[in-house]
Amino acid sequence: MDISETSYDEVKSTARHETSHALFNHLQLNNSRPFNELHKRLSPDFFKTIAEANWETNGFGGHPQDNTTELFASFMNGLMIDDLETTMRAKLTPATAAEYAETAKILREVLSKPLKTQNDRFEPIDILEKLTEAEGLARQIAAGE
Repeated sequence: MDISETSYDEVKSTARHETSHALFNHLQLNNSRPFNELHKRLSPDFFKTIAEANWETNGFGGHPQDNTTELFASFMNGLMIDDLETTMRAKLTPATAAEYAETAKILREVLSKPLKTQNDRFEPIDILEKLTEAEGLARQIAAGE
């Protein structure tokens, strides 16, 4: 990445994506059977939709179809954008919204125990709340609401 020609939004997106890789590795999510099985079931349309190049305004890159670490990084990066509800309503079809809801649900379940264990002195864990919110919205979109 040539920093002299990179926008603030690109740097922010890359930082979120790479931080997600670090979290994935730290929590050893590659050992998660539910997440590995989910990756095998997701459609090419879903992967294309959530790739940063398609999900973010002025986005670039993203290859969530490659493996679970890339799916996690792209999904978590996309989850943290400023205009999530607007983006979800604009980008998700009912079919991809159902897959998005399932991905959010499984990630929330997979992340709950390690995040709560490692952060027991903190009250709410924002990422789990964000996953719950996104799952609910995706279910609404899947239902045509």
